[in-house]
Parts: sequence; structure tokens; C-alpha cells
Amino acid sequence: MKIYKTADLAEVHQHPIKKEKIYISGRYGGSFIFSNNKLSFELYDVKTQLDCFCIIGGKVYRRVDITEEETRALLLNEQNIKINLPEIFIENINPSANLSYKFDVFTSYLSNYPEDYDNSLVVFDAQSKSLIHKPIKAIYHKKIDKSVYGFDRSQNEFFKRNLELEREWGFTPCFNTNKSSDPILLKNVLITFIGPKEESMFTENSKPRLTFSGGSVFGFHDLDGTVIWELGIPEAIDDMRLHNDMLYIAIYDQLRVINPLNGEIIKVIETGTSLPDYRQFSAHVFVDDNFIFYTHAEDEILIIYDVNTYKLVHKVSLPEGHQPQWHQFTDENTGKHYFTVNNNSQYVARSPVLEVDPANLLSHVEFEVEPEKTVEFMSVNGDDSQQELVISMTSESLDDALRFGEIHTRDLTQHHSFNHYGMSFAGRVPTDTFNGTVRFVLSGCNADKTLITERLAIMEKRFALWVEDEGFYACTDNSILTHLVTEYKA
Repeated sequence: MKIYKTADLAEVHQHPIKKEKIYISGRYGGSFIFSNNKLSFELYDVKTQLDCFCIIGGKVYRRVDITEEETRALLLNEQNIKINLPEIFIENINPSANLSYKFDVFTSYLSNYPEDYDNSLVVFDAQSKSLIHKPIKAIYHKKIDKSVYGFDRSQNEFFKRNLELEREWGFTPCFNTNKSSDPILLKNVLITFIGPKEESMFTENSKPRLTFSGGSVFGFHDLDGTVIWELGIPEAIDDMRLHNDMLYIAIYDQLRVINPLNGEIIKVIETGTSLPDYRQFSAHVFVDDNFIFYTHAEDEILIIYDVNTYKLVHKVSLPEGHQPQWHQFTDENTGKHYFTVNNNSQYVARSPVLEVDPANLLSHVEFEVEPEKTVEFMSVNGDDSQQELVISMTSESLDDALRFGEIHTRDLTQHHSFNHYGMSFAGRVPTDTFNGTVRFVLSGCNADKTLITERLAIMEKRFALWVEDEGFYACTDNSILTHLVTEYKA
């Protein structure tokens, strides 16, 4: 098991048809091809970011974000010709590895649409370039086939609507709540969790707390919304998945296996995990044909059970500060699974990805081997009150140097800089003598020197955009933004 990082997030995905390659979209971290356990930049650019693929009208497009004064999105085909769609369509097409690739008809919840202060549920038809919207306050909703299901917060109602957003049926629970889980449809039974009944956010001992409880899992007759079964969950749920006609429910301290057609409890597995202080994205479940994967974020643990016997297969702890979360992708070529991780140990690289190989589940979690580096403050012209932050890195691979160079230059900049908001991270304290210059010195690279020089110049510009957005300044003069200077020593 291995953790892979970019300077921002790591979303693993494939081309929907040509599935030989694996891609990682890192947003501000860059665009990568993932092959043979290595990340190589697919594109290393200042303004352009390659994202995931989608299918519209039987044709494959890729989302491309271009940042100038502000970010705008394009959908390009393989000949780099952009699709002719209204801007509002493109803005709301957000292809992701854990969603359907097809966007012929899709939905979104929009604030301030069609006018300021309006809230609308919108159905987009990319084929006819038309849209339908209604003032339905349904942040939590999902399109399944030709129906839209969701929870209308203003009406306290779970609903089914057609693609014209006309109401087909609705169900009002006997308690007030504001959400429902992603619905699941199996053999004309529509399954969803409605809840929680109670939710509280507060501060305790200077730490934020989030707790919630109550609610029920319902099985509705999909044709008319009559309740087939209801299962009360006093603790509320954290996640729910369907696999091979069985329903798997994750709660912070247990797994429940349910017959989704009648609500019968097949098995309860006590996971021995704790009640989270901040119960958001705290426990997740993913199931393949052989194993049940249960993640618990605050306990920083992945627990694996046999899908047939429910016996414990392996329990693995992640490195400190790394919280496993939801499954995002499975590589059909290798069978490997990829899970999102919340990284609390660094200011950047906050959402790396954990690779889990079902053929080798007894391994420990490890990081990639990083290039060697040293970090030091160096005085300017012998003046100890004015110091540069110098990061020296030795790397044969230019891609590794750029990726890990961005991670460490940005993370260390946050650590040692001044910011006008008084923001701190993990108890870090600025360095009073830091003059705002971050110097990145690369050596030992086997790439062409001209390419190295070009890429390092791009690295400086990418850093400038990042720091302008983040707002980190020199400690010796807090009107001067930090800046990156790069150099290569052959």
C-alpha cells in the first residue's frame, strides 16, 4: 500500500474508452500520467490544467481549466476542438472518477440562479442545449436513469421527479432534517438514508466538534413512493454502498450488512473504532467481490474484512496525520483500488491518494521515496537579520524534482512566512528573519539542461500564482510577497 501526493489533491481517473493509461488530476498540483508506480507530468504549465474526461453525444471530451484573470473551463475533444455549449453548461460539468462519464443529461444545484438569492435545481440537456430549473432547495440530489431524487430542505421532503422536474411522489419524514444520502435503486426499490435528526457544531477545548445522530434508512417502492421498509439508525450513518445486491452501511464504530429489498439485518460487524470529535467524512465503506474495505478517518485506520465470512483480514494504520476516506477509483487493468486521504501533516498536498492492491493486502502503508533534500536559512550578505529559505534537492527525475519541489517550497513557505490574517497551521510559527526569498536549488537531474531551465522557470511562475492567492509575505517586510528563485547545478 502506498500514498501518492501532488502539491494539491490527487484524483485518479481514466479515459472512458482507452483505459490503458491512468491519469491523476492534481488541480493546482498539475496533471499527471500514472504508470509503473511513477507520476509523470502530462502537462506542466502556468495557466492550463487538464482534468477528467466525459462523454457527450457519444463523443469523448476532456475538461480543461485555463486561468488568466479568472479561471474558465473548456471541454475539448481529442482534436482540441471545443464543444459548442453555453457557458453555464460547461461550468457545471464536473467529470470525476467516482461519477458517470456520461453528461448528455445531468443535474446541478445552483445558488443565485436564475437571479440573485434564488436557489434552483437544474436539469441540463447537453444534446438540445436546453435547461429546466425550478426553485427546489435540493443540495442533496441524484439523477438515476430518467428520474431525479433528492431532499427538498424547504419542504422537509424526499422526492422523485422526472427530467422535467415535475413531482412524481414525495415523502415527509416524521422528523425535521435537511439532507438524505445518495439514493440507490435496485429492482424497483429506492433506498436512501434520511437524516440525521440532530446535528450540532460547537467548540470544545478550543477544538471544533461536529456530532449528529438519528435518522432512518428507507426502502421505497419506486413507482409510487410507498414505504416498503424502514430501519432506524440511532447513531445515523456515515456512508452506504450497494454491491452484489447487498447493502453495506458504515457507522463510526460498526458495519451493517442489510438486505436492500426488505431491510433485514444480515450482519453487524463491530469495528472497534471511536466516535470522532469532528464527524465529517469520518467513516466510509467500499466493497469488491472479495473484500469489504472500511476506513475511519480520525483513527487513521483501514480495516479489511472477507466479504463472504465477514472475518477480519487485515487492519492497517496510516502514517500519523493521514486520514483515509472514500474510495475514488479502481483500475480495471490491475484491480488496484484508490482511496482519498486527508493529509493533516502538511499545509499543501492535503488530499493525496492511497493505493491498495487486493492481491497484497498484508503490506504496510508507505510513502513514495522522495528525492534527497536539505533545508536551511542562509544570511544575505552576512546579515543574519535577512535570511533566505534555501531548499536543495538532488533528483535524477525532473518530474519528481518539480512535483516534490512544489510540495516542499509551498509547505515551507507557509511555515516560515507572515500572513495578514493571523492564520497558523499545526502550531507553526513564522521565522522573523525570513526575507521572503525561497531558493530552490536542483542538482543531479538527467534531463536535457534546456528543458530543466524551461521547467524551473515555469515552476517560479506557478509559485507566484499560488502565493498571490494564498497571501504569504516576508517576515522582515510584510508588504513584500514571498517569491521563488530557482537554479540548476549540473
